[in-house]
Amino acid sequence: MPLVELDNIKKEYIVGGNTTKVLKGITLSIDKGEFVALMGQSGSGKTTLMNIIGMLDTPTDGRYLLNGKDISKEDDNALSRLRNQFVGFIFQSFYLIPYSTVLENVLLPIYYSGKDLAKYTDKAKELLNQLGLYEKRNNKPNQLSGGQQQRVAIARALINDPEMILADEPTGQLDSETAKNIMDYISKLNEQGKTIILVTHDPATASYAKKIIKISDGLIID
Repeated sequence: MPLVELDNIKKEYIVGGNTTKVLKGITLSIDKGEFVALMGQSGSGKTTLMNIIGMLDTPTDGRYLLNGKDISKEDDNALSRLRNQFVGFIFQSFYLIPYSTVLENVLLPIYYSGKDLAKYTDKAKELLNQLGLYEKRNNKPNQLSGGQQQRVAIARALINDPEMILADEPTGQLDSETAKNIMDYISKLNEQGKTIILVTHDPATASYAKKIIKISDGLIID
């Protein structure tokens, strides 16, 4: 059974009485353990598609099955619980809280889940150790380099042991050497069994994926 099944997913936005069709009928399936890149230029609809897969947005029409369960009509609270359980996010802009420490940023999903904070604090420290950031655990994000901030974001994405990692242009703000290190680590996560869905416009970044899905004007073209 696929982890993600999308059937004729459409997304429209209405602004000032005008309707913009962003996704025009996307059908695809992603198996557990796959490494998939969604490729397309700015405005192609790839980030909207990722947001729907990650339950940050809902489709206007179509069906979305996650682990065989139709979640297309779930309310915000149910989607929030599923998102916390199944998905880890890595974004281009890191989205770290500037006034919180590195360790507190990694633990952010736990604060919202009601889980045992002490247990997960130990896990957060172990993740930071694996990513070479244990000594920085009490630092604030502005005391870190871009690559270090992205590694904090990766640790935060992994704290709940999600089945699926969604990475939206994760190397977009990094130099080429740091970008390679980040992508090597994401590839290692895939080798360990994590499902990776990567959004990018960069062929070099997309080349890490086992499957590339090209999107243009709200449709899959390849």
